[in-house]
Amino acid sequence: SGSNIHIDPLATSAWNMLLIGRKLWILFPPDIDETELKSATSLNSESKEDDAGLDFCAAGWMVHILSNLPVDVYSRRVQFVQQQGEFIFVPEGWWHAVLNLETTLAVTQNFGHPHSYEKMSSALFEADYDAACTWQRNVAH
Repeated sequence: SGSNIHIDPLATSAWNMLLIGRKLWILFPPDIDETELKSATSLNSESKEDDAGLDFCAAGWMVHILSNLPVDVYSRRVQFVQQQGEFIFVPEGWWHAVLNLETTLAVTQNFGHPHSYEKMSSALFEADYDAACTWQRNVAH
């Protein structure tokens, strides 16, 4: 189990505190294009078909996509194993995939920095206009 390659939503950052187990993390900087990190099938939002790439899950992505990335992209990865009791921070815009190496228990949360207000606001208005209006009214007070 784990999470496939993604950027956290709405221009948020995230933290993760691992209470039990070990997690393999692979991160890429924000300037790496999505097309470099995903298969053509997973990029096609209309396709629900699980192709031979099997990159719809973390393990499949690591075996079929990560191992075949161009050297200039692969060499820019940040890769580490998070151990029990360790806390990690994922900055806004960073691509990341996580594979649980054993049974894990973690607490994680996304949050927005004040310096990301404009990006978060734009992303929320694009995703859910009504929620964005409510959020903006509450933030302004």
